[in-house]
Amino acid sequence: MVRYISKINKVLMVGNLEVNVTKKKGIKNIYLKVKPPFGDIFVSCPLNCPDQSIVDFVLLKLNFVIKAKQNVLRNAEQFYTKFESGEKIYLW
Repeated sequence: MVRYISKINKVLMVGNLEVNVTKKKGIKNIYLKVKPPFGDIFVSCPLNCPDQSIVDFVLLKLNFVIKAKQNVLRNAEQFYTKFESGEKIYLW
């Protein structure tokens, strides 16, 4: 019985950014995500998508990646604040 590869994971360097690439069998487009808490960059693409196309796509969306990474890091900074004794905390 022959099994076909349905998923490939790899890491590409685009400039000074580390991009985690997942090549999947059932998708037709390239998807770009910036995930918290450290602003990791993830790309999902079809199995037959060449690496150069992924690099070109990330470079095309570089402004989005930089802004999203800044937002994620800023939000993570707010999330991991240390609370001190006697500090007022507003819920709403």
